[in-house]
Amino acid sequence: MFDIYRVSQSTCHDSGPGHPESVRRFQVLDPLISRMEKEGAAQVVPVQETTDLSLFRLAHDSTYIDFLEKGPGSHPLMLDPDTRLSPGSTTALRGISGALEQLTRKAGTGAPSSFLLARPPGHHALGNRAMGFCLVNTIATLAMSIRKKLPDSRIAILDFDVHHGNGTEAILSALPSFLYISTHQFPFYPGTGSGADNILRNDFSGIMDIPLPSGTTDRDYRPVLEERILPRLSAFSPDVLLLSAGFDGHRDDPLGGFLLTDETYFLLGQSIARFQPQSFIVSILEGGYNLVQLPKSLGSYMEGLIR
Repeated sequence: MFDIYRVSQSTCHDSGPGHPESVRRFQVLDPLISRMEKEGAAQVVPVQETTDLSLFRLAHDSTYIDFLEKGPGSHPLMLDPDTRLSPGSTTALRGISGALEQLTRKAGTGAPSSFLLARPPGHHALGNRAMGFCLVNTIATLAMSIRKKLPDSRIAILDFDVHHGNGTEAILSALPSFLYISTHQFPFYPGTGSGADNILRNDFSGIMDIPLPSGTTDRDYRPVLEERILPRLSAFSPDVLLLSAGFDGHRDDPLGGFLLTDETYFLLGQSIARFQPQSFIVSILEGGYNLVQLPKSLGSYMEGLIR
């Protein structure tokens, strides 16, 4: 069994008409969550939103968080060509902040694996600005919050979204005892993650970007997972393992060029489960924009986690 943190405030964020990162991405997951609860495979943990966004100051410039707390007023504001701050966005971020505080309290306690279901996604957000649908960097904030609680913790992030998590890498790359691994389509948005900036330190921490071409299939991805990702994670031996769980690498997703199927997402979940109970494991929803396919891919990943 694992815990699901469903941030209901996520429905308050409005990305704009016709935007692929819509509230429907959140709503279509409800039948899956209900089924897993009924089967006893997961439990939904109530999320209490915070009164402010101060937690995000761990990963972001204070002036930027001040701006988000103030909000856009009664009219939405475009922060980049793809990212909108809506009147309800601050409420959504307070919900995410509350979930991150709750997850931080569980770090180091032997708690079961958790999945944070929230929107907007986060891994493109930089320290001082929004980017690529993302207002704040959720996973970087959680990593910094856990590190504040557990200063000696070894923290790893695996990002399997089809897009490189440029914001996560930029915010956390200098953090001691930290490992960032990303598989992503390259060349592709946001244009980073070529592998040229990879770092291997003596304790196996550092940066491991694994750029893969458009058209990458299950058959292509499996050896990358088994021969590169899992050995590096095992050598690093994380106390905390965080996943930027993006499902836009599926062959039916409208925003990516990978040709993955749910077989790969099941395998990813199954592989991550090997790190229990020595690692505190939290998966956070990133991309995935086919509304029919997203619940299937997420369900396959969750099934792998509990096998």
